[in-house]
Amino acid sequence: MTPIQEVLQKLRDCKIAHRARTVGQGDVPENPYLERYTEDVQDTLEFFRRRDECIHRYGFAVPNEEALEALVGLSPLVEIGAGGGYWAKMIEDRGGTVYPYDAKKGLLGGHPEGPIMPEEWVPVSYGDASSVEKHPGANLLLIWPPYEDPMAYDALRQFTGNYVAYVGEGWGGCTADDAFFELLKAEFEEPVYIDIPQWYGIRDYLSIYQRKNILTVGQIPYM
Repeated sequence: MTPIQEVLQKLRDCKIAHRARTVGQGDVPENPYLERYTEDVQDTLEFFRRRDECIHRYGFAVPNEEALEALVGLSPLVEIGAGGGYWAKMIEDRGGTVYPYDAKKGLLGGHPEGPIMPEEWVPVSYGDASSVEKHPGANLLLIWPPYEDPMAYDALRQFTGNYVAYVGEGWGGCTADDAFFELLKAEFEEPVYIDIPQWYGIRDYLSIYQRKNILTVGQIPYM
């Protein structure tokens, strides 16, 4: 088992114990985005209408239980570019702690010309990449950072913690920029990947990165 796989196993062990204390054994909180994603569709047009509806209401990435459980184990998390805070809400419902920030609150994908998200699922504070410095004990969460935008790189550059959770496409995809992936490669180990539901034509996933030369697995901060 590699060091990052040991990390993930420890996170899962922590999650099992934590859930038993908080939401009860076998009791899984609701996830309306995943439920909507898995509903049957009659034709291609309906599928794309549903995709647009879900992205507008919840965000680009669809969370599943495996991804959320790993993020609970990584918490506390500081999330930059949180949008309406749907993932933060799902993590908190499962016993995790998230500090969500967004410099363009309410705008889907952070784009000035983009649509307005209809609601915040949790209170999202106004803040840019520098907000990571407000939570030195938290790990970093980035979900679909804007394409060819320095936000993800700026957050990672200012982050001094040990673990980064990133949801999006890989190098050359439609999220983040080359500088972000170059910094990940230079300063972090090869990640663990966790599959999440994907919309047609999208190749996003959760990846968990461990900083090189850090504390031992037994010293991982939890909660």
